[in-house]
Amino acid sequence: MKKSDLPLRRPDDDLTYRDYKSWPAEEHWELIHGVTYSMSAASDPNHRKLTEALLTELQNFLEGKGCRVRAASLDVLLPDELGQDVDEFSTVVQPDIAVICDKKKFTKQGCIGPPDLIIEILSPSISPEDMEVKNRLYEEYGVREFWILDPGNRNVQVYLLDGREKYPADPAVYTEDGTVSCAVLPGLLINLGEIFRKLD
Repeated sequence: MKKSDLPLRRPDDDLTYRDYKSWPAEEHWELIHGVTYSMSAASDPNHRKLTEALLTELQNFLEGKGCRVRAASLDVLLPDELGQDVDEFSTVVQPDIAVICDKKKFTKQGCIGPPDLIIEILSPSISPEDMEVKNRLYEEYGVREFWILDPGNRNVQVYLLDGREKYPADPAVYTEDGTVSCAVLPGLLINLGEIFRKLD
């Protein structure tokens, strides 16, 4: 994710989903609190390999279960306040991978409200500051579990909401020589060595 170097389409106003859905489909943007961010990570081959590997693991695990997994083409729309018209939402993101267990959240627009699990995969175009924006956003909206997959260091950082609805300052870190489980999907166990081997 890289903050856009281009001018905002409505420089004097906060942008909303109404603006977002009018943009050409070939342009890939996210909208966070009214500010546009360019999505360029998907063109990175390593990013694509890791996304496909994780997606396969999750699809196999969730087969026949109530939760659904979706990749980056899914719009996740997050309201600014209860009862707000969807067109006025100022936040629309496309996580690399999202797992949603409440089917009522699926609408013609995408997913309304926070997924249960979000996985974001780092790439050269994503800065630490960009990921910190996502971390704060997902905590704010109550995403129960948030993973950051780091291909450079070959590890996964796991943030899990605590009893105060906050993420820990220091996430749990799992390396390529081990496995990672998922609190919101009991029974899921992913061999990280097999995932990162896709990069070799």
